[in-house]
Order: sequence, then C-alpha cells, then structure tokens
Amino acid sequence: MLISFLTLILSFCIGILSGLFFRKRVPNFLGVVLACVIGAFIGILGARLGFPILDPIASVAICVLIVKASVDIFRDAIDKMVDHS
Repeated sequence: MLISFLTLILSFCIGILSGLFFRKRVPNFLGVVLACVIGAFIGILGARLGFPILDPIASVAICVLIVKASVDIFRDAIDKMVDHS
C-alpha cells in the first residue's frame, strides 16, 4: 500500500507541475489533471478498503476526462489551422 500511495503522491506532484506549465496553452488542463489524480486516489483507496468495483469505475471516469480534454485540444488546433477565431 505504501508503494501505491507514494506513486499517487508522485503523480499528483507531476500533474500539478505540468498543469502549471501548460495552463496558458491548454484551457482547464490543471482541472483535468486534478480530477484524474483524485479519481485514481478514489480507485486505489476503494480497492484497498474492500470495494474493488471502485477501481474500474474510476478508470472509466478518468478515461472520459482524458478523451474530453483530447477533443478540446483537437478542436482548438483545428480552429487555429483553418483560421477560425
């Protein structure tokens, strides 16, 4: 459990640093990173407390957030490439 917790803390720190770095380039990036880290924490904690169903539910929620962020980035890039303001 200690390794899982340390990995979570490390990913949280990396997520915060990358969120601060990319906050002007990608709108709402920090919020997506925080939501993913919190979702991972809920999944790990739930699995450790005896609720193994929380891990796949958290994984699906994180996947949805990542896909939404990817679509937003893609739309922004397409708008800039075709000169839409």
